[in-house]
Amino acid sequence: MIIYQETKKRFIDDVDHNAIRARLVEAFRAKTGSVPSDERVWAEEYSRFSLVLRKADVEDDIQVAIEYHISAAGRFRVDVLLAGSDGCTDNGMIIELKAWDRVDISDYDGLVYSPIAGGSHTQHPCVQASKYKGLILRFNQDVRAKSISLHSAAYLFNLSRRNPEPLEDVRYHQALRDSRLFLANDVDALCQFVKEIVPKKPTKDLIFLIENGRMVPAPELISRVSSMLEGNEEFELIDEQNEAFQIIRHQVMNLKDFKRRHVFVVEGGPGTGKSVVAVRLLAELLKAKRMSFFVAPNRAFRETVIEFLSKGNRGYREDGNALIQSPWRFHNIDYMKDPRNDVLVIDEAHRLKSKAYRYAGKSMVEDMIRAARISIFFIDETQRVSWNDVGSVAAIKKAANKFGAEYHAPFMLRAQYRCNGSTGYLNWLDDVLQIRATANFENWGDGQYEFRVFDRAEDLYSALKSKNSNNKARLIAGYSWAWPSGKGRRRGASVNHVQADKLSLPWNYDRENWATSSDGIEQVGCVHTSQGIEFDWLGVLVGPDLTFRNGKVVGEPLKRAKTDASLKGWKKELADSRGDPEKMRAVLDKVQSIIKSTYKVLLSRGRKGCYVWCADKALREYLKSRLALASQQTVEVNSRLKYLQEPAGKKYAECLPVYSMEVAAGPFGKPDLSECIGWVRTPASIRGSPLHFVAQVIGRSMEPLIPDGSYCVFRFGVVGDRTGRIVLAQIAGYTDPETGGRYTVKKYRSEKVADEDQGWRHLSIQLLPLNPEFEPIVITGSETDNINIVAEFVGVLT
Repeated sequence: MIIYQETKKRFIDDVDHNAIRARLVEAFRAKTGSVPSDERVWAEEYSRFSLVLRKADVEDDIQVAIEYHISAAGRFRVDVLLAGSDGCTDNGMIIELKAWDRVDISDYDGLVYSPIAGGSHTQHPCVQASKYKGLILRFNQDVRAKSISLHSAAYLFNLSRRNPEPLEDVRYHQALRDSRLFLANDVDALCQFVKEIVPKKPTKDLIFLIENGRMVPAPELISRVSSMLEGNEEFELIDEQNEAFQIIRHQVMNLKDFKRRHVFVVEGGPGTGKSVVAVRLLAELLKAKRMSFFVAPNRAFRETVIEFLSKGNRGYREDGNALIQSPWRFHNIDYMKDPRNDVLVIDEAHRLKSKAYRYAGKSMVEDMIRAARISIFFIDETQRVSWNDVGSVAAIKKAANKFGAEYHAPFMLRAQYRCNGSTGYLNWLDDVLQIRATANFENWGDGQYEFRVFDRAEDLYSALKSKNSNNKARLIAGYSWAWPSGKGRRRGASVNHVQADKLSLPWNYDRENWATSSDGIEQVGCVHTSQGIEFDWLGVLVGPDLTFRNGKVVGEPLKRAKTDASLKGWKKELADSRGDPEKMRAVLDKVQSIIKSTYKVLLSRGRKGCYVWCADKALREYLKSRLALASQQTVEVNSRLKYLQEPAGKKYAECLPVYSMEVAAGPFGKPDLSECIGWVRTPASIRGSPLHFVAQVIGRSMEPLIPDGSYCVFRFGVVGDRTGRIVLAQIAGYTDPETGGRYTVKKYRSEKVADEDQGWRHLSIQLLPLNPEFEPIVITGSETDNINIVAEFVGVLT
C-alpha cells in the first residue's frame, strides 16, 4: 500500500504549497483509518528531501512514492521510494529519512543509541533501509523476474559528520555495505547517488510493480530455509509429530478453493511438538512457492526460533526476521481485497489478544483469519497467562464463521516429548495445582523425570548451575518481583530484581535473547521469555502469589508485583460486576486460572528435570508430600481400579491387560503385551481370551451407557455384521470432534449399495453417539475405506 505517489515535479509543488502533510494525513485516514504519530515531522522531512531532488540532475517525471507499506511485512513503512532508469535498467531506490541531530554507538547488534526523548536503542538507519530492500526482493516475483535493481540508503539531514563518525564504526560494516549513509553535510554525494541510479523516467510503471507485483518467495529464500532445517535437531519430527505434519500438509497443499478462507486448528499440550510441526509446515509451504508466514505473539519466542534456525548466520537471521512475524502486523489486511497472503501458520495461538500495547485492531484471532486464504492455528488453551489472551478454539470457530471461512476438523497432538516424555508428570502438575483432577497411573516419580523441591533458593540455584555444562539450564520465576522497564533491565544495570532467601539476580536483560545467551543462567526469565521454549534443566522460583491454604492451592493476585501487566484489568472487571455473583465468580475464577496456568507453563519447560523453590512454606511442604506419593511403587489408578502384579500364569482367564487408547487403537493390529500399562482382574461375567483388553473411554458422547472416564472391556477381531454394535474405530485423516483423537467409541451403522466388482460397497458409514448432545460422525464415498474397526465394546468394568 502506497500512501502518496507523484512525479518529482508534482512532489516538489506539493512541498512548495505546504500541501504534503495534509495530503499524507488525508490518505492515511482514507486507507488505514488512522494517522501515525510521526506525522509531526513529515513537513520537515519531506521539505528537506525535496531540496535533494531539486539539486539532483534528474528528470521531472521520475516516480516518487512516500510511506510505502511493504505488503509482505504489514507494519513496515518506507519513507521514500524513488523509481527511474539509469538508461539501461529500471531501478528503485529506498531512502530512510531521519531528523536526528544526535546518535551514538550501541552495544546491541545492529542498533544505535539515540538520546532523543529519554533515549532509546533502535535500528541503525542503514540496517532499516536494507531490511526494506530485502523484504521486497524476497517476496516480489515481478521485481525479480523483470531484473529491476533495488538500492537503499539512509539520509540523516540534521546530523553533521563527526570525526570519527560513530554511525560508520566497524561494527556497522555490513550495514554500510548494504546501504549508503548520508549525513547533513553529504548533500552533494546524495544528489550524485540519486543521479547515478534514477536520472530518467522508468520504462515500466515501477511503483505499480513494486506495490502490486505477484508475491512469491524467492528461490534463494526457499533454499536457505531448507538449509536451516537440514540436520537441525531442534526441528526434527518424531512419530506423531510427523503424522500430524503429513496429514496437515496434504490437506493444505491440496486445497484448491481460492474463493473463500479456510481455517485449520492443531491442539496439543506442552511439549507435544506444536512449534516443530509449525516450522516444518512453513518450510514445506515455501518449497511449494506459497506466500506464507510463521506468526507468533510472543517476541521472545520469535527471536528464539530465529536464533535456532539461523545458528548465528546473519543472512539466515534476516530470512527468519522476514518470515517470522508478529500478529500486530496483520490488523488492516484483508485477503478478499488483497489476496497476497496465502497461508499464515500461527503458533502459540492461545496468546493472541484483544488489547495490547500499540495494537490497533480489535481481535488478533479475527485478524489472522481475515488476512489470509488459509490460517493454521497451533494452540493450547491451558497456556493462556494474561488477562487479554483470547486465543481459544471457540474464538477461532466464531471468527471463521464471521468471515465465511470453512472450519476444518481439528487435529490433536497427544504424545509428550518434553519432561522426558512423561505425560504423567504433566497430568500430575494439573492435579497438584488443582487446575483439573487427573488420575496419575504412569508412576513418573520413579526416575522418569527429576523433580526436586528446595527449602532454600540459593541451594536450588547452585544445583541448577551444576547442570549448565551445555548452556541449557535456566532459572525462571513468577511475577512476584518488580519488572522495571527501560534502562533498569539493560545489561550493566546494578539492580538485582529477583531476591529470594540469599539469592539475588536480575531479570533477563532487555533487547537480548536470554534463552540462548551465554550467561543466561545468571539472569531470571519469566513466562513471556520462556513460553514455547524448552531447556534441559529448569529452576522455578514460585513467589508469594501462589500459596497453600486449608487444602487448596490458591492464587494471590494482590501479592504479585505492581508492575505485573498479565492481570491488568481484573480489579476493574470485579468492581463492575459487583451485585452479580455469577460475574464476580467468573472474574475470580479467571484470576485463579491465569496464576495457576502461569506456573504450569513455568514448571513444564524442562526436558530432563525441574527444581522448585516456593516462597510459601506450606506450598513447599504440599509439593513434597505430593512428590512422595508420585514416587510410590504401587499406583492407584482411581478409586475403582487398581493394577495387579503382572500374572505369571493364567493371563486373560484371571487377568486382562490395560492399554492406553492410543496403543489399543494403533494402526498395526493387536498391540504387543510389552505395551500394556498394567493388569486388572477379569470380571466374572467375561470368559477372558487373548482378544480381550481394558482401556479408558474419555468423553460424554456415549453416556449414559459409558460414563466419562470409565474403564471398559473390549474385544479385538470384530467379525460379521457390525450394525448396531458399539465399536472402537480408527479413522485415518479424521478426529473425534469431542476428544480430538484419531480413534472413537461409537455405535456403528452403515449404508451399502451393490457393486459389480466387489458385490457391495459402502455408501456411507455413521458412527453414532448415544448422548443426544453430540453429533454423529458421517463418512461417505471412498473415504469409508479409511475406517478401521479395531475392537468391539464388551462392557463397562468400572
